[in-house]
Amino acid sequence: MFNNTTQRLVNLPRPLPKPEADLPRGECRFIQRERDAQTGSRQRCVCQGFSLDKQQVVGTGCECGHPAWVHVQQPMAAVTYEEHVALAEEMRRFKQEQDTRLKSLQLELVKTQHELLAQRALYSERERLFKAIEARMYQNMKAMKMQLDDKMDGMIDQQHAFQKKLIDVEDATMEHEIHFEKLGIPDKEPPSTLSAVAAAPAVVSAARSATDGHVMHIAAANTRVRSPEKRPQPWGARVIMVPHRMQRFAFESSSKASKRCQSRNLHQDVSFPNTDNATFIVHIDNAFNHALKGRPWIPLVATRPPDDPLARLALRPLPADLASPALWDLAFLRRHCFALDEALGAEVLYIALRDADLSWDEMRALPPSLNTTAADEESAWAHDVELD
Repeated sequence: MFNNTTQRLVNLPRPLPKPEADLPRGECRFIQRERDAQTGSRQRCVCQGFSLDKQQVVGTGCECGHPAWVHVQQPMAAVTYEEHVALAEEMRRFKQEQDTRLKSLQLELVKTQHELLAQRALYSERERLFKAIEARMYQNMKAMKMQLDDKMDGMIDQQHAFQKKLIDVEDATMEHEIHFEKLGIPDKEPPSTLSAVAAAPAVVSAARSATDGHVMHIAAANTRVRSPEKRPQPWGARVIMVPHRMQRFAFESSSKASKRCQSRNLHQDVSFPNTDNATFIVHIDNAFNHALKGRPWIPLVATRPPDDPLARLALRPLPADLASPALWDLAFLRRHCFALDEALGAEVLYIALRDADLSWDEMRALPPSLNTTAADEESAWAHDVELD
């Protein structure tokens, strides 16, 4: 009843997509198999951008002969020559600024180092000066202490001498009183010590003029009546004469210098019958006359460190205010000059020439000791580098 008007369907092809839509556009990353003749390494393809090879029927390859997948998807950003030059100029300027700043920092560092060295040298010089001033101050304090000690010793000696003179004056006063009593002259009021001594000659003269008939009797009484004399106190010591007054230490007993002194009788045991200074001086002059030869001499101060009893004796001359021979009695010598010789177990006294030194040649010319043998003489006076 109805006519069949149905038509046959036709499958039309869809339009082909543009091949350039999904293809890469960047440079080729393919590594060549051949090695470079100069470097010996494999090089990359020189293609800088993908270009579809339209001569190929199948596939998407680049005109460089390599497939699309070895190319970069997007090309690298390219810059113009002017931008490149500007960037290079900016880098050069930045490098110059950095070099200039580095040089300035180096100069500043060198300057700082020089300042530190100068400051360190200044501090070292100040420290040296401070130490020198401190050492000088302690040296002055030591010298002042020694000077003060010497002055105190001198004052003590003067006080003892004054006390001794006062005792002598009192003895003389007592002698005159006894003498007046024996002469029969009344003494109504006891005179003082000094006034009695001053008035004694006048009283004696008056008594003699008043009693002209008894002059001989008074003279005889004066001869018989004497003050009570003190008993002499003999003493002795080992006396050693050293060549130099400024000698710092005493010679050791076993040294060659000590043997030389012993061979010329410069070590002697001297005995003194009394303790006064005149007796001491006379006996020293007689004992060492062969070496002194009339020249003035002086005793030396010998000291030993209290913390080291076996140390060598230190020698030094007497101070100027104690160098008077009028002070050199036994008490003075024991206070200032004597030292205990541990080897001998006795007191020892050192003396030296006051105004000169005794050379080894002069000492050798002295007469030898009777106890010195020829062997001792030869061993003591053999040439010595330190002594001769």
